[in-house]
Amino acid sequence: MQIADFASATQNLWQEVAAQVPGQLHFEFLDRKEDWLAFNQSGHRLTPTGNLQILLVRSANLDFTLQHELRHILWELNGWTKVSFPLSSSQPELDHQTQATALALVGCLEHYFILPQQVAAGELSPQVKAQLQAGLKRQLAQVKTNLVAQMFLYLDGLILEPETKLAPDNKNTAPVALSAAQKLFQVLTQRLQAQPLAWRRSLSAGLLAFNDFLQANGYQTLPLTEMVVLPPVLSPRQLRLQVRQVFQIKNLPFLSRQTGQPTPILVETNSQQNAGELILAANLKAENYQQLYQEPVTQFLQEQGLTYFPR
Repeated sequence: MQIADFASATQNLWQEVAAQVPGQLHFEFLDRKEDWLAFNQSGHRLTPTGNLQILLVRSANLDFTLQHELRHILWELNGWTKVSFPLSSSQPELDHQTQATALALVGCLEHYFILPQQVAAGELSPQVKAQLQAGLKRQLAQVKTNLVAQMFLYLDGLILEPETKLAPDNKNTAPVALSAAQKLFQVLTQRLQAQPLAWRRSLSAGLLAFNDFLQANGYQTLPLTEMVVLPPVLSPRQLRLQVRQVFQIKNLPFLSRQTGQPTPILVETNSQQNAGELILAANLKAENYQQLYQEPVTQFLQEQGLTYFPR
């Protein structure tokens, strides 16, 4: 199947995205065929050659599935929605859960903006919305004993339609999952706007709220504030301040994926969120840290090669 086999609206959106991304844009089908529609039937990745590859499930509505992924790519071109994971706990399962959780929350936030765009473009019609709701119900039936998976499905349902019609039909975990999703939805969207600072605040608050959900239900919390890097969003005044007035330098029991060695991180003081991995000399003394803390924020970030966004 080629892009020419899709609807003309899908082809036009494809051309719009292809004109803006670096490298070439490709798609391929995964070895999955599903006779329902869901948000998790597509993804994208950068190939080693620098091209962008879209991965598609053979869903019940291929045009919507591809359109939806193209909308994600367009949204992410703003740059400030990106998260990264430069650290490892040396526990592969913990690393996977941490990354998957952060990316799931990012996806939910993106849906908050993407879905209205799809409605306006005629891609998300009442018929397609009904397909998505039916798909969510089908997925919920498949994870009746998985509270976390249910919660994320309900969260998608709430973003699709805040007054969700996905009433819990399982009296074990489903009511708990729906209640947790409603709380997390409120945290994520309360002050959410399409600008860097509001996005970062919403995502940081969502990471904390997700750990509260885990703890309240007897699960191990995840190192979401420590291992998920959110680039800081700084005002001109903050950029002129000293490092000690905006950030902290912390040493954590995690390893750099790049060097395999313990590495300090820069932590945004207000949110306690990881703002980036630092490259510092080993065995720094107290006076060395004092000198670093006295540097202007702009100078320090440039020296460390850390990304930030203007407020």
